[in-house]
Amino acid sequence: MVSVIAIIGMTLDLSSSHGRMLATFLSGISEFERDLIRRRQSKSARK
Repeated sequence: MVSVIAIIGMTLDLSSSHGRMLATFLSGISEFERDLIRRRQSKSARK
């Protein structure tokens, strides 16, 4: 069994379909945030 424990104490059981789905969702949100930060930084560097 593989699990991940987040800083807030939430545990994701990656051996279950629910845990894998939630991990995929959270990684998608993280990638979206990183992309927004990159775009803001590149816009401010052009000014």
